[in-house]
Amino acid sequence: MGGASGNLPHMASLLALLSSFLWGSADFYGGKLAKRYPSIAVTGLSQSMGLLFGIIAIVLTSSFHAPDLSWSSYFLPGIVAGISGFLGLTFFYAGLATGRMGVVSPISSLGALIPLTVALINGERPTTLQLLGMGIALIGAFCASGPEIQSGSH
Repeated sequence: MGGASGNLPHMASLLALLSSFLWGSADFYGGKLAKRYPSIAVTGLSQSMGLLFGIIAIVLTSSFHAPDLSWSSYFLPGIVAGISGFLGLTFFYAGLATGRMGVVSPISSLGALIPLTVALINGERPTTLQLLGMGIALIGAFCASGPEIQSGSH
């Protein structure tokens, strides 16, 4: 065994770590930039870069498919999700610019509970290991905001 399919778990782990690094650094530097510039400008620039890289990836891989313009397809819900994500990221950067990063960031990370809740309602059943990871993530988000909450209450 160990052929091409044996490398997939390693590639998935590597891509997950890279994604976490890029997402975390984007949040950190986006919050810092939003202290100096309007959050909508910071979000607009970051999302423009994402769009540019997305277009390059589509061109290089020749993976473009003409969209089906119905709500049962991916295109229209994707537009709504993209606009919602843009607005959410703009508000997140505004929160980082005006609030304490140690409070805003962990609270916003709890937004991951939304798709988790939808998945559970739709019948997904996580494994014990997945439940353990979810619990650790929730405890980590709570603990990460602890020092900021304590110093703000004095």
